[in-house]
Amino acid sequence: MICSAPNPEALAQQESRAASVRSVLGALPDRQRRAIELAYFEGMTHSEIAESMSEPLGTVKSWIRNGLLRLRQELEAAS
Repeated sequence: MICSAPNPEALAQQESRAASVRSVLGALPDRQRRAIELAYFEGMTHSEIAESMSEPLGTVKSWIRNGLLRLRQELEAAS
């Protein structure tokens, strides 16, 4: 099976999008950013995050939901 080389334009767009996500994530409050990182990069459940951060489950859920909304808004505005 022959694999074709990745499209340079597609790679550039992907790298640009990743940089945008990192930038917006970096602008979030520390605890909110950390909760999102634990959920999406470490694969932890909301309950596990709440326990590891010693915060109520509802607080963690709010941080994640509001952070994701902000991410979406910022990324949509940038595109």
